[in-house]
Amino acid sequence: MFSALLAGALIAGASLLLGAAIMTAAGRPRHSAAGPAVGLSALLVVCGIAVKLPGHGVTAAIATGLALVAALRVLARSRAPLGTVRVGAIVAVVGVALVVAIPFATNGRVGILGQGLINDDMASHLLFTEWVDSRDGPTPDLVKDGYPLGPHALVAATAKVSGAGPIEAFA
Repeated sequence: MFSALLAGALIAGASLLLGAAIMTAAGRPRHSAAGPAVGLSALLVVCGIAVKLPGHGVTAAIATGLALVAALRVLARSRAPLGTVRVGAIVAVVGVALVVAIPFATNGRVGILGQGLINDDMASHLLFTEWVDSRDGPTPDLVKDGYPLGPHALVAATAKVSGAGPIEAFA
C-alpha cells in the first residue's frame, strides 16, 4: 500500500509544482485553483512524448524530473510572493487522501477497483502501460487508432520512480 500512496503523492506533488511554475510563467497567480490541473496536463504531455523515446518509462521519468527542475528554476526566479498555505487546504488534502484510501484499507490491499465480469477496462489499460514501457509485442489496435497514451506513460514513469507496480500506480 505504501508504494501506491507514494505514487499518488509523487503525481500530486509534481502536478502542483509544475502547475505553479506554468501559471507563474504565464503571468497568472501562482496559487490559482487551475494550477494543479495545468500541471497534471503538462505531465501527461511530457510523459506522453518522452515515453516514445528509447528507454520508454525510464526516459519519461527522467523527462519529468527535468521538467520539475525547470519548474523550480522558474519559481526561484519569480518575484511573486510565496503566499501562505491555508489550513483549509491542508485539511482538504488530508481528507481526500483518507477518503480515497477507504476501499484499499477496507480490503487490506491495493488492487483494481470496480473489477467484475463486465468491467474489464483496467486489463486494457494495464496492457497499454506495459506496451508503452517495453514496446514488446505488436502495437495494440486501439493505439494504432490513436488512443491517447499520456496517462499510461505517466503511470509507467511513476512506477519507475516509486517502485510501485502498474496497478498500484494507477490506484
